Amino acid sequence: MTKLTRWLLAAIIAVVGMTVLLTGAHTVSATTTTTVTIHKRLYHSRDELPSISNNGTELDSNHAAITNSVGLNGVRMRVYDASDYLRDFAGGMDRFTQVYGNGDMTAEAMATVAKERAMPLVADVTTATSSTGEQGVASFPVERQRDEQPTAYFIVEDADTAGAEDVDVTALPGLLVIPNMYSTSTAALHIYPKNVAYQRDPYFFKIGRQANGDQSRLAGAKFVVRRQLAGGWEYLAAQQDNLQQLSWVTSATPTTDAKVRQFTSGDNGLVTTGEIMFPAGDYEWVEVHAPTGYQILTNPVPMVVPTSTYNADGSYNSVLINGQPVTETSDGNLTTAIIEQGRPYVYNDAQTTITVPGTGGASGGGTAAGVATHPETPTGSTGRGWLPQLGRHLSILAVMVGLLMIGIALYWRRRLRRAVVEAKSKND
Repeated sequence: MTKLTRWLLAAIIAVVGMTVLLTGAHTVSATTTTTVTIHKRLYHSRDELPSISNNGTELDSNHAAITNSVGLNGVRMRVYDASDYLRDFAGGMDRFTQVYGNGDMTAEAMATVAKERAMPLVADVTTATSSTGEQGVASFPVERQRDEQPTAYFIVEDADTAGAEDVDVTALPGLLVIPNMYSTSTAALHIYPKNVAYQRDPYFFKIGRQANGDQSRLAGAKFVVRRQLAGGWEYLAAQQDNLQQLSWVTSATPTTDAKVRQFTSGDNGLVTTGEIMFPAGDYEWVEVHAPTGYQILTNPVPMVVPTSTYNADGSYNSVLINGQPVTETSDGNLTTAIIEQGRPYVYNDAQTTITVPGTGGASGGGTAAGVATHPETPTGSTGRGWLPQLGRHLSILAVMVGLLMIGIALYWRRRLRRAVVEAKSKND
């Protein structure tokens, strides 16, 4: 064998060896790494939360968990490696999963533990639209095993990100343990945290008010809902493809535009939004049609939906309509007591018609209709309009004439009495 041949043979062996080495290294890496994909789904209410078999496989697009929800973009998640903490944890795996995997710990508490234990940050991702068009998706790689031992990860959601503010109930798993939660042969894990949208259920009552103070419930009043953006007003759309994230439209003619949703008061004056509920924000109800015989509102009715159901002190944080709190129920059905109370309410003043004597005609008048100026007082009278109240003036004139006649009678009576006294004095 020549020297050149020996060099060629050595080179071939070296190349083959490197190929085997690299191939083997790649194979080990592929079998010990798992790509975790979070599909953050948002549901309209707790009643719509489906049962999902959490086996780590990707759900079909026709699954109820997908069709009854929408993906939520813009939620930031930080992933911390808790594997070393798991190995040193007193009580072992069972106790570890009991403490950190039961869902009782808040995101803030999980983040605090990660900081105190100096856990490495292995991923910092934000949900977005995937290449397939699905919203609310975020992926990151993790080690499936380390030194033939399970790996553990804290998944901490940032509640201050834009997408998280629309969520009332967050079901993102705070703890991920592999392979105890999932099969070691799984190279891709798909997790579907079930989240409930933060939305509130407003309503109010339409009350008709007569000039004499009489009140009655009004049916047939029609409203649209609008919100103000930098570029102007947007109106709640008639077509809603999903109830988790409402659709809005612009319109130059919202009172007649078929693209704008209208709400109508019922026989008891109740205006409800049905299945539609509203996220936090400032809104206005604009009356586009008043019941017959009543003036249309000239001012919109303000509605404020707070950013949380409860305040920091645990007190209830009410939706406000026309400055009055809305009493919500857990199932969305109003009780008889709520309907009888009729709050919050909005007044419509009756149109006034006054007949002018001698003309045979009539002239309409009355105060400008609007929202109640004293919400704490559900009864009261309105102004009487700008035309003179002729009947009242005639009554005053009659009183004056009567007083004048009484005065004349008293004057003549005094004169007659004086004449009698003078005549008697002369006779004496």
